[in-house]
Amino acid sequence: MPQLSTETMAPMSRADSIALLLSCRPDLTDLAALDGLAGELGDIDLVLRLAGSYLHALKDPADQPAQMLSALRQIGADERETAYPSVPATLWTGAPAAPQGMSHDSAAEADLLTILGLFLHRSGDFPGGRQAFEAALAIDERRLGPTHPNVARDANYLGLVLRDLYQLDLALAAHERALKIAEAEFGPHHPLVARYVNNLGTVLMDQGDALGALAAFRRAFAIDEAAYGPDHISVAVRASNLGNAFRLFAEFEEARGAYEVAYDIFLRKLGPDHVNTKTVAANIAAFGNLGWF
Repeated sequence: MPQLSTETMAPMSRADSIALLLSCRPDLTDLAALDGLAGELGDIDLVLRLAGSYLHALKDPADQPAQMLSALRQIGADERETAYPSVPATLWTGAPAAPQGMSHDSAAEADLLTILGLFLHRSGDFPGGRQAFEAALAIDERRLGPTHPNVARDANYLGLVLRDLYQLDLALAAHERALKIAEAEFGPHHPLVARYVNNLGTVLMDQGDALGALAAFRRAFAIDEAAYGPDHISVAVRASNLGNAFRLFAEFEEARGAYEVAYDIFLRKLGPDHVNTKTVAANIAAFGNLGWF
């Protein structure tokens, strides 16, 4: 796992965001792409520094695939709502150290580890991601107690990486813990509850519990539809998962209906070339190809 050090940084302008990325990779000359990356990351110091450090580690411009930039953008989009503090910044080199005046059990240290875990996970380093999430979870439990929403966040991320490590029982326990905390804190109809229910459903699906998965995906869909309306990306994601569960039960009409809801939203919101749109379109096409209708 990469070593960490942290430093204090002021809030960044767009120009400073681009300059930070360029300082790590001056050979990257596509300023429009870097401007887009900085914008989609939300000019978040912590994520930008991590992005720049990773780009530096890649060394070779040929090793900068589009999917890596996509992963960086997604981290920024996912985590902007969590309002991570802009004070700590991650470096992938140097001795592990807390910033001056900050203890190793600080909120910033836990958030730093969470961001690192997200990046390691999405980069394919599942053991490293697990280590980072477990460290963040331990800090937040000591600081905040076992039922704080930050603990639910950490448990949820830990469950996601445990699923990719195919440690499904541990993943299920982590997602159940996250869901229990969120329900107690926010009530049963909060969008965060929908996210945790959905993640629980994916593990149940992997375990072969199709009935439990279907119930979870139905609940997640209903929560997000009520919270966001019928035309939101989250509703499309829940509908697609619901279609997968219906298909396991050979409920093909219900599955196709759910896929069509997802496809319509993805097409309008993301366009025909987005991977989500193409995936759901292929699922719909499969019904005709297999003679199910």
